[in-house]
Amino acid sequence: MAILLLKKANKDENLFEAIILYASIIDAILRNLIAIKTGQPMTDGGLELDPCFFYHDEKKWYTEREIYNKALEVGVIDETESRQIHEMYNFRNRVVHRFILSGITCDDIVSKLNLYERVYRNLLAKLHKIDPSGNSTKEEEFETYKMICKKLGGDKTCEAFWKATATSLPVSTPEAPAP
Repeated sequence: MAILLLKKANKDENLFEAIILYASIIDAILRNLIAIKTGQPMTDGGLELDPCFFYHDEKKWYTEREIYNKALEVGVIDETESRQIHEMYNFRNRVVHRFILSGITCDDIVSKLNLYERVYRNLLAKLHKIDPSGNSTKEEEFETYKMICKKLGGDKTCEAFWKATATSLPVSTPEAPAP
């Protein structure tokens, strides 16, 4: 779902939304990579994954910075990637929390979005390499689209979202998936 929202943010040139979504998606990919790397083999050949990588509660969870450090510690990213991700995290925080005071320009955000895209694609490729089941079908993407529409609410919003993301979805109307 977040990847479809990111496509829309990029298409609409919504720089702030794109920065936030890239950061969230990169965090999610790293959590998956770490969970798979540190998972315990099960007798059926599967992996038992630590749920603390996927849930946020008051007892057991990791902050973004802890995830970045853990990713380096377990070897799913290298030192260069770790530095880039930490720099991106700091930049995202300045954009979100101190944009007016920071002196950051929209051009600065655009140049960082290029870095976010490269890091995102690199991490996604790593995840697909070790877990090819993460690739979704067009029908699954359409189901995700329908869930987003429900969250956005209203036919006009869904129609606009459909037009913004239609190239990645099955050729059909928003009401019914392609046969």
